[in-house]
Amino acid sequence: MVTEASSEHIVQQVNLFRYLNPDELHQVSCLFIQRNHRKKTIIFTEGSETNALFVVKSGLVKTYRLDANGVERIASYYKSGEMLPPTGSSKQLHHSVTAECIVQTVVLVLQKKKFDNFLLTQPVISEKIKRSMRENQYQLRGKKKLSGQGSQHRGKMFLLKLVEHYGNSVKGELRIGIPMTQEQLAQTIGSTKENLSLFLGQLHDEGIADMHRTGFVIHDVDSLRSWSEQL
Repeated sequence: MVTEASSEHIVQQVNLFRYLNPDELHQVSCLFIQRNHRKKTIIFTEGSETNALFVVKSGLVKTYRLDANGVERIASYYKSGEMLPPTGSSKQLHHSVTAECIVQTVVLVLQKKKFDNFLLTQPVISEKIKRSMRENQYQLRGKKKLSGQGSQHRGKMFLLKLVEHYGNSVKGELRIGIPMTQEQLAQTIGSTKENLSLFLGQLHDEGIADMHRTGFVIHDVDSLRSWSEQL
């Protein structure tokens, strides 16, 4: 079982706050409030106002957009220590994606108005965060979006996220105790049942992973990583 880290430890992992010293991190972490969400809870919707910062404390979140036909197009996945988009930007007034909890998830929330008022009184912290925001925007320009990739690749990236955060080693294998039906997995990675069946079959045939009622078994993590990098 994964032990939940403190809010301050989680805030320390967020890129937006990477230049803050321990005292500054403590001040910022005290501004956040904690919200506990059940599986499939919508944290915010595409087009809604960006009035807060959201950091995943524990659990897993997916972001997606709806196309003209109402079909989900996965944007990305977020685990513990990652901030949901738009990652602190004050220029983006509305969310470009919907964020949904894949499992039971704890989210740290900081209202932007409260954060802005705090930064007005802390010019040193404000300048450090502005520096991080500039660098984050630069990195995002060249970052590939999952929505532009196939469901097979999204499936591999989803499994790698689970490995990073939920994998428990048992007799040389990694076991991920997150039970999902094939229908739920297909919806999570934006795949059809037919394509999911082919994907799971390939994972099994190549001895990389298997899906069971109780969760997933990863037989070969290195092969899973190599397989995803080839696409």
